[in-house]
Amino acid sequence: FLGTLRGRVGVTADNPLLYLTGGLAFGNVQHTYSYDNYGVQFKKQEMRVGWVAGAGVEHYLTDNISVRLEGLFGSLGGDKTTDEGITNASYHYYPSTTNIHFGNTNFAIARAGIGIKW
Repeated sequence: FLGTLRGRVGVTADNPLLYLTGGLAFGNVQHTYSYDNYGVQFKKQEMRVGWVAGAGVEHYLTDNISVRLEGLFGSLGGDKTTDEGITNASYHYYPSTTNIHFGNTNFAIARAGIGIKW
């Protein structure tokens, strides 16, 4: 899952609102890695917190209905982990300690929406 908690600020030119948005991003990240020739696969899953920023435009079609187009970009950061050995390997010669670095978990989202004011 991926969620955001954002604020937005913008300027209006008669009807359309042009805005920038940004804030907190949070999500569940799962990395899978395996050792070739050892028949062993590992998974690491964790909740991460990062940032998100974007821009958009919102236009009111009527007093109660608006349409919106928005683009977001964010990151949930990278990760480093160390494995202290491989169990259940099909070979006897395997690394006893392995350092693994996962790059940043970045995301980009384009969204369109309709808003209804009650």
